[in-house]
Amino acid sequence: MTPKGKVRGPETLIWLLAARCNLKCRHCYMSRFADCGEMHPEEARNVLEQAVSSGVRCIGFSGGEFLLRPDALTLLERTSQAGVNAGLVTNGFTISEEVAGVLAATGTMVYL
Repeated sequence: MTPKGKVRGPETLIWLLAARCNLKCRHCYMSRFADCGEMHPEEARNVLEQAVSSGVRCIGFSGGEFLLRPDALTLLERTSQAGVNAGLVTNGFTISEEVAGVLAATGTMVYL
């Protein structure tokens, strides 16, 4: 609790935002979520804005393969612009020069 008795929001968000993947690893937990579908890009932007406004300081993006989302780079850029640290769990196969440039420019920590 904060000094005024208000409950603080979470400081870290681990966000499993992608249900798809370009691999079919037998050991992966995401296979049980494959039929869940994915959040629409506009919904994802709204959740991101709510997380930032509630005081989240670090977001870990994951999935499936987060970089398969067409809005992945936009979400990373918005996260950076909001002053929130970002991390990304990826298998690395979707990292192109363009993606690497955005990851570097936004200071996104990459975990393979």
